[in-house]
Amino acid sequence: MKKGMLSYILPSLIASLFLGLYVLVDGAFIGSKMGDIGLSAINIAWPITAFIQTIGLAIGISGGIQMSIHEGKNDKLAAKRAFDSTIFILGLSGIIFTIVISIFAKPILMLFGAREDLLFYGYRYLIVMALGSLFQVYAGGLIPLIKNIGKTKKAMIISISATIINFILDYLLIFVFEFDLLGAAIGSIISQAFIAVASYIVLKPRLVWKNILYKSIFKGSLAPFALNYAYSVIIILNNTVCLIYGGESAIAAYTLFSYLLYIIQSSASGSGDGVQPLVSYYYGKKDYENLKSLYYKTLVLGFIFSSLINFLFLLLKEQIPILYNLSSQGLYYYNLGFYFYFISFFLLIITRINSCFLYSSNNIKGANLITMLEPLVLTPIFLIGMALIWKMNGIFSSYLVIQVILLIISTIFIVKMYLKKRFDFNV
Repeated sequence: MKKGMLSYILPSLIASLFLGLYVLVDGAFIGSKMGDIGLSAINIAWPITAFIQTIGLAIGISGGIQMSIHEGKNDKLAAKRAFDSTIFILGLSGIIFTIVISIFAKPILMLFGAREDLLFYGYRYLIVMALGSLFQVYAGGLIPLIKNIGKTKKAMIISISATIINFILDYLLIFVFEFDLLGAAIGSIISQAFIAVASYIVLKPRLVWKNILYKSIFKGSLAPFALNYAYSVIIILNNTVCLIYGGESAIAAYTLFSYLLYIIQSSASGSGDGVQPLVSYYYGKKDYENLKSLYYKTLVLGFIFSSLINFLFLLLKEQIPILYNLSSQGLYYYNLGFYFYFISFFLLIITRINSCFLYSSNNIKGANLITMLEPLVLTPIFLIGMALIWKMNGIFSSYLVIQVILLIISTIFIVKMYLKKRFDFNV
């Protein structure tokens, strides 16, 4: 762990920026080709796809944390065992998801409220993504392992290359061959397969399939899974409420906000997850001073970077809905909610970095509490409650209220953990 902070965080930030740009362009392809129905269908199906990818990411982060902690303790054998266990568990998870989601794809979409055209297009997208589950899980899980062995630039190059491949394939399959959402799904799976294969080549694993660390890997994956999947649960809840109060046009407008939200979350996570190997390493060494210094630097750099992206959204406020081919009704809902999300994103950046530091330093309980509160408690209460009173205004404004609460709670944990020196080094 001789590399400095910037050698970890900058490649992660650059990769997250390219990923964010891809999400924007991918949505623009679908919106310009299919309009509100395309945006609504992919947003209905996306939480299921995100579940697969986030499981892979969470397992990879958990295994990487275990590796770095043992490296900090100079226990090479335990670090190797964590590495082998992570790759095995990723493969097992991918196989399970391929079978289960392929069988239940249509019933799940119907459970989320998809009917008629929404169900038809959503299923076309989801079934392809389900069949490519193994690639998605490995793509999400192997990149964190590459970062943890110090090859952060290679992780960045792989991620950026996959983004470019996906961009080209989306254009060809959606516009040239006119495969609509089916083309978007095929392009995504091919790019995920590229990440998985390229990552495996970089890692060059010499695997030993014994004494698999199921319990510790799964336990450590709960916080990063909750942190990264919370927004998908929120999408499900918002889609349902939007469908009730505004129909497909409201979902289409909310899809734009979910894209912008994804980009901000990715950039903030690029800061927090980027330095995860260093955080976990210092945790293993019980080096409190370096942990504290690293937190301040990451918070400042991450906040500046993500805030610049948020201000870019403000500058492009009028152009974004045109790019996505929103209907007039969808545009009305978009203008109604834009500033609520714009303000909320500044708060989200800090909360996200706080949560990344909590789980990277093995404060699983604190990280889980923050991340589970939003989708399981705060969103149902405030989203539904405020929608009943103010309808669409209530839906959009509830997100700001929730982010204020989460920022306060996450800051309390960080103050307790870092500033008052109550750092718990017990694993």
